[in-house]
Amino acid sequence: MMIDDIDRTDAIFLIAQHGRNALQVAAAQTAGAIGRGDHGEAQRWLAMRSFLQRAMA
Repeated sequence: MMIDDIDRTDAIFLIAQHGRNALQVAAAQTAGAIGRGDHGEAQRWLAMRSFLQRAMA
């Protein structure tokens, strides 16, 4: 999955706001988007979560 600059910036702000809980927040947002049937938003959150996992490793 590719992550664009805007999503990368959003992911960095997510870390700043939630610290180590950012991964859980991203997972919850992904689940919410899937539950609503919003495939594009779910893909966006999955890409951000992948970026967060690499950045926080």
